[in-house]
Amino acid sequence: MSTLITIKDADNLPTKTPIGLSALALIGLTQAGAFLGVAGNWMWLFTVSAVLGVLVDIVTYQLRAIRVLLGSAHIGLVSRSLVRDLGLVILLVQNAQTAPVSIFWLCLAGFSVPVLRGALLFLDTPLERRFRRAVITLGLEVHEPRPHARPVPIPEPTAAILVGVIPLVGGCLSLLTGSWPVFFATVAAYLLGLGAWLGLALIALVRSRRVAPRAAHLAVVNRALTDWRPEAAIYFSGPPTATYQLQMWLSVMENIGRRVVVILREPAHLPNVGATTLPVICIPQAPDLMTFRFPTVRVAFYPAHVGKNIHLQREPRMKHVFIGHGESDKIASVNPITKGFDEVWVAGRASRERWRAARVGVRDQAIVEVGRPQLGGIVPASGDRSGRPLSVLYAPTWEGWTGDPAASSVPSMGSALIRWLLNRPDTRVIYRPHPFIGTVADSARKAHEAVISAIRADPRAGTLPDQPSEEDWRKTVDRHLVISGSATTLYECFNNADVLIGDISSVVPDFLASEKPLLVTNPSAVGHETIRAELASTRAAALLDPDPSGWEEALSDAEGPDTWAEQRRALRLELLGPHHDDPVEPWRAALADLIERAEREWPDAAAEASAPMDG
Repeated sequence: MSTLITIKDADNLPTKTPIGLSALALIGLTQAGAFLGVAGNWMWLFTVSAVLGVLVDIVTYQLRAIRVLLGSAHIGLVSRSLVRDLGLVILLVQNAQTAPVSIFWLCLAGFSVPVLRGALLFLDTPLERRFRRAVITLGLEVHEPRPHARPVPIPEPTAAILVGVIPLVGGCLSLLTGSWPVFFATVAAYLLGLGAWLGLALIALVRSRRVAPRAAHLAVVNRALTDWRPEAAIYFSGPPTATYQLQMWLSVMENIGRRVVVILREPAHLPNVGATTLPVICIPQAPDLMTFRFPTVRVAFYPAHVGKNIHLQREPRMKHVFIGHGESDKIASVNPITKGFDEVWVAGRASRERWRAARVGVRDQAIVEVGRPQLGGIVPASGDRSGRPLSVLYAPTWEGWTGDPAASSVPSMGSALIRWLLNRPDTRVIYRPHPFIGTVADSARKAHEAVISAIRADPRAGTLPDQPSEEDWRKTVDRHLVISGSATTLYECFNNADVLIGDISSVVPDFLASEKPLLVTNPSAVGHETIRAELASTRAAALLDPDPSGWEEALSDAEGPDTWAEQRRALRLELLGPHHDDPVEPWRAALADLIERAEREWPDAAAEASAPMDG
């Protein structure tokens, strides 16, 4: 097993990794072994394959990509367990001449295993629907009419399969030893145990009629939120790995001076936003969200382009504002779908010009320049290294949904850049890649793993805790570091670096706030005059081509004399807007103006807020 993969990565592990391919191979081999064992009446082969197959299924069920892939091919967990159960029945019938009971009773006992397990799993759907909370809340005081906890839990599919291994093993032992009472004893124990579980589930289903209807639950939460009277909302949907796109805005919303509610669509994000002081409501089902009322919310912010945005954008009595999760010269920064928002809030003048040049339908009047409020925590350059090594932050972006080899420098340049930096005297490396690196292109994943391997193999490699303190950073000032996950922020890496090596991404404009030198990669070796004319973020930095001959000269200049310093100051104003002692102040002013306009357009907001709720 690769040491680059930790257990917390398992849910998002791609199938085309050594672990993923090995898991698929084991599943295929155990299924084939069980089939051949039945076909050849080889009981040892069937027994080993069946038991090993159950164990493999239990482990690989944690790998979401594999679970989805096999499920879409109609060979999911239940189907594979059914193959083993039917194989056992066939073997029992084939060897029935040595059994002291008739074939009828052997078949009845064998088939009872998948039938009872299927009945239990079948009940999971109505129970889940009955007890599933319409809204999950954090930080909002809600007096629910009745509890929504299930009185009887239904097992996960892995638990049901694990319980089903008992009669399977009993049947195999009976075949191998000729002791048929073992099989019937294990089947009887299984039927009694799972039958009792099934009975409790039926009782729970009957009792669930007393649970408050979903409409009543929605009304109670809706009333509690209306009483709190939020003026704005930040809405987010996406995979669990994308929570960082929301996290970067939470501190801004907490300090914006208005009541803001966080609206989530997937419960998987809840653990990562639990520390916020803002109230959080999670509404997974689209019909529930579209019937939920936000009578006092006048402005909704959106950090990402996702299909579920339309479930809130359809609300006519709000101003809908796209804020994104970073601005850059990438084509994704001028997505045509953005024209569906009332306003697009950007950092500086360069973003306005980028939208104007893109000609994708976003009106110039919809663009509002408000700066980058997150950058207030970035410490400006001091110019004093105090005898420590030069700290170089390599923060590349990912390959994008199309796997474009030019989008990220990691596939074409990553390994060479890291080897050069590791061998460079008086230099230490901080590697902080995009969270999505390697999720689309195998070439990017392999290059990313090679970079990590090279850093961790170096004698000067170090580690940081998940949430490092300033003291932790000081202790590793001469150590090469790999930063993964969202606990250590990108801006913490900025504050502990002297120079940035970055791709065309939002990392480069944000780093300008530090006033420190930066180098921008040029993986496609585009002519420097051409790329500077087209991409604003490259106009105040040396460019690193795939040919390493110019790398040392560029980094030596960054150490001093830093000939790009004046251009960076000018570019900072263009990309990030004017400097403010309180970087959130432009946001406060823009939000106050937008709320005032919304209230003029919808003067009945107060009456709507006090209207009685149904349910």
